[in-house]
Amino acid sequence: MKQKIEIKSSDLQEFSQKVRAGPSFKDFILQSEEIKKQAKNSYVEEQTVDETPYLPPLEKVGEGRKVFIETYGCQMNVADSEIVRSVVSNAGFGMAEDLSQVNPPFSLIFFN
Repeated sequence: MKQKIEIKSSDLQEFSQKVRAGPSFKDFILQSEEIKKQAKNSYVEEQTVDETPYLPPLEKVGEGRKVFIETYGCQMNVADSEIVRSVVSNAGFGMAEDLSQVNPPFSLIFFN
C-alpha cells in the first residue's frame, strides 16, 4: 500500500530559501580550481632535483646533437612522438628535418 505524503507550501518556501542562500554551481567550480592549484603548487614544491656528479645537466645532454623522428601508425603514435619530441627538446637536442641532417652515433633516430 502506497502512503501519500503531503508537502506544505511553507515547507517548499523554506526549502527554496535555503537553496538560494546556499552555494551555487559556480562556487563549487571555483573551489575545485583552487584545490587543483594548491595540489599543483604543493607537488612543485616537493619536487627535488638530484644532480648526478658524473652526468651533465639534462639541458646539456643533447647539446650539438640532432634527433630525427619518423612516425608510423595511428594518432596515438603521433601523440607519443610529440611527447618524445618535447622530452628530447628539453634535453637540448635539435630537430632534424630528414635523415641527412643527423650524424650517428652522436645523434638520435627515433622510429615510432
